[in-house]
Amino acid sequence: MNFTERMQGGPCEGCTDDDIVDSTTAANRNPFLGPPLDFVYLYIHSKVDGEELRFSIRSVLKNYVGAARIWIVGDRPSWYHGLHIPLSRIRSSKGRARLDRAKKLYHIATQAPQINDRFVAMQDDIYFVDKVTYYDLNRRWVNDRPLTPEWVCQWKPKDGYSKQKRATALKLFANGIYYVSDYSTHTPKLYYKDDLKTVIETYNALEEPLVCTVLFDNAILRTDRPFPIQPYRVRLRTQDHTSESLQKSCQGKIFLNHICKSWTPGTRDALEAMFPDPSILEQS
Repeated sequence: MNFTERMQGGPCEGCTDDDIVDSTTAANRNPFLGPPLDFVYLYIHSKVDGEELRFSIRSVLKNYVGAARIWIVGDRPSWYHGLHIPLSRIRSSKGRARLDRAKKLYHIATQAPQINDRFVAMQDDIYFVDKVTYYDLNRRWVNDRPLTPEWVCQWKPKDGYSKQKRATALKLFANGIYYVSDYSTHTPKLYYKDDLKTVIETYNALEEPLVCTVLFDNAILRTDRPFPIQPYRVRLRTQDHTSESLQKSCQGKIFLNHICKSWTPGTRDALEAMFPDPSILEQS
């Protein structure tokens, strides 16, 4: 489904008049033009010096329907010349990735007034492959299987991330939330600082390695319905794709993401073809 087809029904629920930016006159108003947003990358150095990040930033600046301001929190690749808050990665420990992410999010929520109260948390391997509206970012994207008590109690995960997701669901159950949706969709995440601070403190996420994307929307009990992510996302998990096949797979989707091992010459070539123009944040 392309941008035009997604938007035929008009702006969705969750987009209020205050969220729409008027452009000089009513005649020129774009009803899908979203508010200016801070897109914040929680970044650690990569083996390829942020090449994934380079194309992710290009995709946001090209395809967000509104004004995008880019931030990096954490490490900074050598080529990046933009807004940056240096923040060291936590020392090695069990659940390091989850704890490091919670630390960065909490820092943004409590100690970074220069970042707007409403911001989008990004990862370097998320790309906007079609026009993305504020409505798309405000949607609660969800995986198919809910994390119900019956299923979670019999679930025996083997990898660390899945164990942390299970622990997150159990933590929510213990706090009286028994229907837990799986929001770990590896897509952009819209946060509000006050809510984020409250959730991290309430659930002790700075000390326990919990999956923040699962924790947040379940904990704040939003009433709008979740949307299945599968029809709108390409999730790249293999290495057998070519540039051409990947570009074809992205047609009609909104987001592309990939796991580490799927960063191949074919992935880079596809992104270069889709986003060939350097952003103003790239230092030559």
